Amino acid sequence: LTGGAAGEAADRNRFRPRYLTKVMAVRLLDRVLCVVRSIEPHVNLAAARRHPDTARMLVTHLGSLISLACKAVNARAPPLRISGMRLLQRILEVFGETSDPDALVGAAEGESRPLLLEQYQVQVSSALKSAFSASSPPGLTAASCSALVTYTRVLRRRATAVRRVLALLERPLRTLRTLRFEAFGKQAGATRAV
Repeated sequence: LTGGAAGEAADRNRFRPRYLTKVMAVRLLDRVLCVVRSIEPHVNLAAARRHPDTARMLVTHLGSLISLACKAVNARAPPLRISGMRLLQRILEVFGETSDPDALVGAAEGESRPLLLEQYQVQVSSALKSAFSASSPPGLTAASCSALVTYTRVLRRRATAVRRVLALLERPLRTLRTLRFEAFGKQAGATRAV
């Protein structure tokens, strides 16, 4: 038995999940969202609050879901980054139309209803921006483009929010024109030679 801080650090490292386990967990969360997307209390905060088991409804854990997806997008392993971006896109699809019942209290009649996802604009925009970097693998860039389209669809009625997201991504998107994936180029060249 080891004692002290060194022993505790060794125990943490021994039980730290490997990246393939994390990829599987992120993909399972994606599947869970697919299954519960049509169950109203899981995707509607007002309905979840009326449900007898509110704490088990996914919409009450939306902040944790978005945080987990963003952490996966910013991980080192490309498969985990791609799975994280797909999870983020699924979150945007499932909760994109969910209104924030707390924000409706002060809203006037006839105004557009604030979305629950508006609280997480900074996290989502940051994850999208980091995924468009020059060092990102092609699969992540493709998944990021899909997530960006979904995100702009979610924010479609809020022109200022869409402009803000697109302004954040403008510089990384410009670099995509001149971006060259060296590994992909070598593979394509070898395939063409064969």
